[in-house]
Amino acid sequence: MTVVDVHCHVFGVREIPVEGVLRRRFARHPARGLIVRAFRAFIREYRRREGPPFTDEELADLARRDPDVGRLRAVELDTGLGGDTPTRQAQARDPLAEPSQRLVLARLGEWADLLTETQADITAALVRTYPDVDLFTPLAMDMWDRFGGPIERTVDQQIDELADVIVAQRGRVHPFVPFDPRDDDAANQDALDRIRDAVHRRGFLGVKLYPSHGFRPAGNRRAPGPDGTPLGPARGDHYDQALDQLFALCAADDIPITAHGASGGAVAHPAMADNAHPRHWDPVLARHPLRLNLAHLGGYWHVGQGGASWTLAIAERMRRHAGLYTDLSFQLIFGPGRKRMRRRHRDGLRELVADPAGLGSRLLYGSDWHMFAAARRSDRYDRRMREHLEDAVGDALTREVMGPNALRFLGLIDGASRERLARFYTAQGIPHPAWWPT
Repeated sequence: MTVVDVHCHVFGVREIPVEGVLRRRFARHPARGLIVRAFRAFIREYRRREGPPFTDEELADLARRDPDVGRLRAVELDTGLGGDTPTRQAQARDPLAEPSQRLVLARLGEWADLLTETQADITAALVRTYPDVDLFTPLAMDMWDRFGGPIERTVDQQIDELADVIVAQRGRVHPFVPFDPRDDDAANQDALDRIRDAVHRRGFLGVKLYPSHGFRPAGNRRAPGPDGTPLGPARGDHYDQALDQLFALCAADDIPITAHGASGGAVAHPAMADNAHPRHWDPVLARHPLRLNLAHLGGYWHVGQGGASWTLAIAERMRRHAGLYTDLSFQLIFGPGRKRMRRRHRDGLRELVADPAGLGSRLLYGSDWHMFAAARRSDRYDRRMREHLEDAVGDALTREVMGPNALRFLGLIDGASRERLARFYTAQGIPHPAWWPT
């Protein structure tokens, strides 16, 4: 069975402002400040020692030396990946904890260790973590001066390093290029030339957008700015122009786009969560025939829900647009404490694939690794999702969701990506990988 992970990440502390992302990721958790401070201590210690992961004795020593790391031992976070059952005392300390997967001190340290590595080393860890995955498409992020930046690496530097990773991995890894209309060069030819060069010459497969960072796909005059108030004509029209040029390029050159499509995640301002809602894509999809993946199926908390569910909003638009897909990344539904959620998710998937429009053919597997790598059993996400899909939609469709659907979305069966990648392999002396469609 061919397996493609269309949604994963290989950035580290040089490419994103990790502390700012954590503040937003755990925005509602009562121990948010403690988690961020403890993570900062881990990063500082790893960069100082440049050694292997901590032993239990070294962790205990750091916990004694740093009060925040010590206090974090009393905090357990439900992450929904399945694992050990916390004690009643642990649940009392953290009212959000369930008898499910926990973020604990040692795993947070391991994640911090991973994020201090280069993109090449993080990619190698990704490949080791999921040996059954044939093709990974890591999504690079443009977070320059976001979430408390700036960061060490520019987008161009990230792309240069990832281009070397593509060659070294020899057909196993083909990333997406980030794009943000707020960048100084977004509305001019430089940003588009960067994408053309990466996709046509360097083995990249598509473009990544994250509207919740501060823009909408269209109609940005009314989009919330950094303070939550509308952007207005000056900035809003500038963003719209930059995005429309991007969409025109992706339609003309048949370049896939993956966009954040859930109400949660790394949201720069609470008012910006709505920027990722599927309805904001309506004018874009009416104007441009795109290959578009609205990621996360709207958010696992929406799957199987009625009314204003983002999952249903995505499905409604998938019926109207043959090029619209959605992925199953960051579906934290596993573990004994989430059986009810998992059943609802299963029923939601069954309803989705039963649609006469054949929406199951545009459902994609993705993990969102390493954004949950601090949890126990994160290395089992692919297997647990495959088992969940087999229960929900059957073996035959599961095999399609885990791989072939993604090859169609990426344009590797009947799209321009196939020809571009074939030329790239020839130029680099890379034989066609085993997943290559015949």
